[in-house]
Amino acid sequence: MFESLLSGSRVQQAMATKRWVWLHWVLVLAGAGFIALLGFYSYQSTQPYFHTFYTTPHTAAGYHLPDGTTVQLHQHGVMQVRLFERRRTAELVSGTAQVVVQPHTDRPFQLRMGPVHIHTQGAHVIAKHNPSHNRIDVQLVAGAAQLVVGRWWPKHYQLQAGQRFTWPLPE
Repeated sequence: MFESLLSGSRVQQAMATKRWVWLHWVLVLAGAGFIALLGFYSYQSTQPYFHTFYTTPHTAAGYHLPDGTTVQLHQHGVMQVRLFERRRTAELVSGTAQVVVQPHTDRPFQLRMGPVHIHTQGAHVIAKHNPSHNRIDVQLVAGAAQLVVGRWWPKHYQLQAGQRFTWPLPE
């Protein structure tokens, strides 16, 4: 009599164990799928949706970016532009550029020139980068911007319309 009860409970225990093993693997696969989805989203958010390299060897040229920003690159200018989902970056490698940044409050614009970075939501900036003379000139025509100089202990400056900045700083 007791043997039939024990054998029945063993069958139930075996079935319960199989059920938990199945549920365990479902949870493991769901977790792996979730992690893969997060990885894919992270990869997509770090990839630019627009990337280009502008050079003007002989004459000045104007460019319109997909976000509405306009760039006027003067003679012998080199600029790299990357637009991401949550930020916009441009690097003035050399030359002079006039950048009219289209305002986007959720996507800041960053203009980099060596150790000098300009952060703005929307402004009209004239920037000149001369790497051979190690000199950077920035003039803010309209709007407001934050200027950051340095890498390890950066100095922050707030620029308003009409202000200029020259790096290296005069002695």
